[in-house]
Amino acid sequence: SLKWGEPAYRARNGAGSTVRIDWKPRAPQQVFVYFHCKTSLVETFRTLFPNDFRFVDNRALVFTLGARLPEDALRLCMGAALTYHAHRRGGPCARQRPRDAA
Repeated sequence: SLKWGEPAYRARNGAGSTVRIDWKPRAPQQVFVYFHCKTSLVETFRTLFPNDFRFVDNRALVFTLGARLPEDALRLCMGAALTYHAHRRGGPCARQRPRDAA
């Protein structure tokens, strides 16, 4: 779909968080991959891949046109975003918590 005029991707079953991809004239040599800023996604990516990406706050990964993409790391980030809610709801990769935890 399009959100704010940008290509936006989300799993059809609602299991994931929206991912948007954009290029802007004010930064013509860069492409941005945006994630929902209220999630822990970008902070997690920053911890896991500190040297693979450039980051914009808790919002985006930045890529330079013509530069080599860290494909394996990007594949993991996209997968994490597109399954974000399933994991938080107790999906197969969710952190297990005791039911009676206060």
